[in-house]
Amino acid sequence: MKTRLLLLAVLLVLTAAVVLLSIRLAPPAQVVEVPAPVELPEGYAADNDFTFREVFAEGETVDADGNPVTGVTHTLGEYAGRPAAVIFWASWSSSGRDQLREVEAVMAEYEGRAAILPINVGKAGKDSEKKARIALGGYGLPLYIDKSGVVTFNVTSPPETFFFDAMGNLTASVKGVCDAATIRETLDGMLDAE
Repeated sequence: MKTRLLLLAVLLVLTAAVVLLSIRLAPPAQVVEVPAPVELPEGYAADNDFTFREVFAEGETVDADGNPVTGVTHTLGEYAGRPAAVIFWASWSSSGRDQLREVEAVMAEYEGRAAILPINVGKAGKDSEKKARIALGGYGLPLYIDKSGVVTFNVTSPPETFFFDAMGNLTASVKGVCDAATIRETLDGMLDAE
């Protein structure tokens, strides 16, 4: 009987130690700043501006005051001044999932120089946030969900990629998977033209 009590006590202490250690080792939540409203530069193609939402996993992100944040609304206009590749994709589309691999291959290369925005069709299509998050599981990409771009650009069968110059003008589009080489070539062409 004493041995059982001793084993139970040791087991409780070890369990408590593991719980405390896992709490200490858990990465701190990322702090996100809510973007300020954007004033579009003169001459920007405002007709091409649209809204989409960046969605965070529970407990992943907090605001400056430490409050949990589940998502932040963005507009294409936030990226005024640099070219953008907007890729509409869907988790239910095998080519949409293939598109994620191509996006991941180039995303880091253009950080700060061009915007690469893989945007899930969300509720405008058949996707749910849960399905989109599962599809993104193997990739280091943010989860953006569309609010209005699918309608604005008449996206009917994702993936579809749209390239915008620094002034928001639609310069090219690709239906189906847009490979990493095409993304690079198009963005480089726009960056060289600046």
